[in-house]
Amino acid sequence: MDKLPTSLMGYKKSTVDEILKQKDNLVQTQKKDISYLRSEISRLEKEVRDKK
Repeated sequence: MDKLPTSLMGYKKSTVDEILKQKDNLVQTQKKDISYLRSEISRLEKEVRDKK
């Protein structure tokens, strides 16, 4: 994925918007993955506690 330029002067707004959208989508996917993994950890911890 392209890095954002330090200055947006001379860059197409639509290109910058697309890059930001892609990065936002990636962050949202990562947040969902982290949330899922946290819930799995909690579920597995509970499972282990219940076996004791």
